[in-house]
Amino acid sequence: MRTEGKPWEQAGLEGTLNYNSYAAMAAFGLVELAVSSLSRAGVPLSVASIRALSDLDP
Repeated sequence: MRTEGKPWEQAGLEGTLNYNSYAAMAAFGLVELAVSSLSRAGVPLSVASIRALSDLDP
């Protein structure tokens, strides 16, 4: 049985990102803020551009 990730643990099993961590919540919140700001500024957004903002791979 898998347990839900704890927010204070940044890495999950095998070093993967714990999507419930505070770090992940901050990263996703920044993407949401960026998309909202770009949209209000009239910048055309596509699924590809939003995915590019949220890409976790370096």
